[in-house]
Amino acid sequence: MSLSEKLTADLKAAMKAKDKPKLNLLRSVKSSFKNKEIETQQPLSVEEETAVLMKMIKQRKEAADGFRKGGAEERAANEDWEAEALQSYLPPAPTDEEIESAIEAELAKIPESERSPKTMGVLMKALNEKFAGRPIDGKALSQKVRAKL
Repeated sequence: MSLSEKLTADLKAAMKAKDKPKLNLLRSVKSSFKNKEIETQQPLSVEEETAVLMKMIKQRKEAADGFRKGGAEERAANEDWEAEALQSYLPPAPTDEEIESAIEAELAKIPESERSPKTMGVLMKALNEKFAGRPIDGKALSQKVRAKL
């Protein structure tokens, strides 16, 4: 079952259950997918759907932090709930072992004499392509790559 199909099924279930908060959240996700489709003028791939979801999660987390700083704890809790609900639709993140082995595999392709901080961009690009469609923290990934170089 694709992500869009799962969202549609959950949207119907939320309608039947009259779960207004979840219904509004799922409608906003479907709307974001549709907007991205219009922008790209083609159906979304799994990687693009994941990217849209990750962007929405990031927005929710930033909004929750802002609400907390402003003293609106109830609204922050709602943003946290939405971020968690969206997180459940993402594929599983790669494990540390998967990341480490992928870094080692990519490093093996580069001769020892050519390894330098300048090759970081090449490594990051290859790793991001390898883990496309799966949520991964780019900052943590770059720190691991930098440590290996």
